[in-house]
Amino acid sequence: MKNEELYLQNCRGLIEAQLHWGSSQYWQNQDYENLSELIFQKTKVSLSSTTLKRIWGKVPYRGFPNIATLNALAQFAGHLNWAAFVASEPLPATTHPPGTPSEQPQPAEPRTWVKPKLARAWAALALVTLGALAAGWFFYSRPRPLRFAHVKFSSEPIALGVPNTVVFEYDAAHSNADSVFIQQDWDNSRRTRVDKFAKKFTSTYYSPGFFRAKLVLNDSVVCQHGLLIGSGGWLGTIDQSPRPAYFKAAEIVANGITGISPEQVKAQQIDLTSGEVWTSLHQVGGQMRLPGDKFVMEADLRHTFTARNLVCQKSRIVLWGTDGVISIPLSIVGCVGELNLYLRDRQLSGKLHDFRRFGVDFQDWANVKCTVQNQRLQIMVNGQLAYKGDFKPGIGQVVGASFKFLGTGQVRNFTLKPL
Repeated sequence: MKNEELYLQNCRGLIEAQLHWGSSQYWQNQDYENLSELIFQKTKVSLSSTTLKRIWGKVPYRGFPNIATLNALAQFAGHLNWAAFVASEPLPATTHPPGTPSEQPQPAEPRTWVKPKLARAWAALALVTLGALAAGWFFYSRPRPLRFAHVKFSSEPIALGVPNTVVFEYDAAHSNADSVFIQQDWDNSRRTRVDKFAKKFTSTYYSPGFFRAKLVLNDSVVCQHGLLIGSGGWLGTIDQSPRPAYFKAAEIVANGITGISPEQVKAQQIDLTSGEVWTSLHQVGGQMRLPGDKFVMEADLRHTFTARNLVCQKSRIVLWGTDGVISIPLSIVGCVGELNLYLRDRQLSGKLHDFRRFGVDFQDWANVKCTVQNQRLQIMVNGQLAYKGDFKPGIGQVVGASFKFLGTGQVRNFTLKPL
């Protein structure tokens, strides 16, 4: 087995140990879909359940994952990227099964007689040479402490809505860093190397939301700031890689209802029955900027697509804050064990909590109300308490919401206001 495959095997084992789902030998299709969602929530990199099944050997595949996929797996496992994971996981010494050439008796080499004094002189010279090489290697390869001064980092979007090119201005010249990077947000795969002595760099954002851009010297984040990319009113997206497909408000808003229809997705030559297509309805930025410690959000939503492999009708409301998100899941009642609730940096799993109130019948509209007040959070679904608990610290200022559907869906009566 090649070293790369051994490292991938170790990474899979580390992820399995973190999940506590038992041996992957017994994982079902839904487990891979859940893992896909968990990886996206933590790394903001979308790996399909099919890709994960290939990595775990459930689907025949002769290739090897690309570096973006490997980075996402390593980040989910708790490392900066794949290179950092590999550096932290020394492989065991290679062994050879009995009978391989490495263990076959080799014919004895003819011995050459060397005078004792000459042999000792050569040995001493070899030791001195090796010592000098080792000292030189240690001196030149040891990590240098990072030093920097007068570092600057700012950004300015040049458009309204998405896609949106952002101009970053930076100054990292007064540092001893070997490499300088600008990272779009918390996703390490969106890190781009830039010229240390340049002053400007542009990067394009394709989805609305609130992001935390970073200036990275070597592997250290030395500056970061918040960056709001608005939706310019209601905006619909088909969340595909590398770029979403967009729908303007005039295409998705009618009679007080906002939604993307299955027919609109089909017109983009995208197959919803693949079970891997998410669509989103965004209302981010503009006049929405509320105190995150005292607000209420309410909306009605409905999932509008069913297929044999989409029976769960998974949906999600994401409330964007300047210091994190609240992500509220919904599905039919029978699938609530597969849901995950995200509260800033906390993840609550339906495998470990009773999420029955997050289960709804999407043949009718589902009403969701989220209230934050007095450092407490409460979520009501169809007038019944689904969750309540302490909520401190909060998510900063609330700047908008996104409604996401595995398939397609609709929203009406959306309000977001301070208390």
